[in-house]
Amino acid sequence: IEDRGYPIEAIEEVIKEQERKNPNRIYLCSISGPYGENPRLHQHYHVCVFIPYYDGENQLQVAVFERNKETSFVYLKLRYPKTYCHIVWISTEGDFELMMP
Repeated sequence: IEDRGYPIEAIEEVIKEQERKNPNRIYLCSISGPYGENPRLHQHYHVCVFIPYYDGENQLQVAVFERNKETSFVYLKLRYPKTYCHIVWISTEGDFELMMP
């Protein structure tokens, strides 16, 4: 849906499909849905990060990170039913240097 994203129920398959087509990316997600009272508006109110990877048996997995911990798609869908996920990607190709504080 334009300006809302993918239904949360489909987001795991969307991320896996994107990983197969475009490897070496991580995804930032903004969850949107009805929020607030009088008037109840549709807005973005939660963010998470999806990191696709292949496990030891070469099976595609996706790690879900939100609020400083690793969770899961099951947990995400239970807490945010009937919402939408707007995703953007970041390439993980190339060299990275961590900045020291």
